[in-house]
Amino acid sequence: MGFSPVTNVMAVELSDFSTQGTERQLEGNHPIPVFGSTVAAFLGRTQRGPLNSAVRVGSFEEFRRVFGGHVSFSYVSHSVQQFFQHGGSVAVVVRVANRAKRATLPIPAGEQVLHLEARDPGAHCHLRASIDVDGLRDDQKDRFNLVVQRLARPGSQLVEDQELFHSLSMDAEDKRSIVEVLKNSDLVTVARPLPRQRPDVTRTTHPGHPIPYVEMTFNGFDGEELTDYDIVGSNDNGTGLFSLDSAPRIDLLCVPAARSGKDLGITTFLAAERYCE
Repeated sequence: MGFSPVTNVMAVELSDFSTQGTERQLEGNHPIPVFGSTVAAFLGRTQRGPLNSAVRVGSFEEFRRVFGGHVSFSYVSHSVQQFFQHGGSVAVVVRVANRAKRATLPIPAGEQVLHLEARDPGAHCHLRASIDVDGLRDDQKDRFNLVVQRLARPGSQLVEDQELFHSLSMDAEDKRSIVEVLKNSDLVTVARPLPRQRPDVTRTTHPGHPIPYVEMTFNGFDGEELTDYDIVGSNDNGTGLFSLDSAPRIDLLCVPAARSGKDLGITTFLAAERYCE
């Protein structure tokens, strides 16, 4: 069954060079044959997710868990959805952004502030956090617990993801240092210098709310329309097209055009074709 993109998309079909196959470049609305074993790579803007990282997904639901759903500025999600609807079983997705910024989450710590920020940039990572000392002993007065949640949308009580970190320390030399522990977080990271004391226990400001949270002060920014340079990326830094170096195998490379209708530049086409070769 053919895979027909929703908009103008550049797709370069890779042959099995070990058998001296041929390559073809398909553009526009020409159907692209998809078989169960076809591995397609999609590169472009998504709602959220890690930047310049080749992520392998086995379904559109898995894509949504990592990269979010449909957005007004990109056709990547639509293209991935149609790939799976038309018989595809494995996709490799690379999120690329231009000037995207991370959401910020400031947590009071006495007269100072513990600054957390979203792990990945974008305006669709709706975070909140809470500090408590539940379950800690009297001799652990310098420690605290951190709860971070990602919500479906601002003000929603629908939690899409949650992380709990127990018995954290502000001491950079401690094995439970917040800096070291949050290196394993999928949601947040520590930004700016650490305050000298542990963050304040979060208190509710709304009567009737059983669990208080600190909300974001900046919701992040999805960035601007991609340029050829964003898509092509850097071989030295492993960005853009070169993020795919970590993917063990790719049969199709798809770069959907922007929803603004702006055509992809010739630089993108030439670089993608050369990369595939």
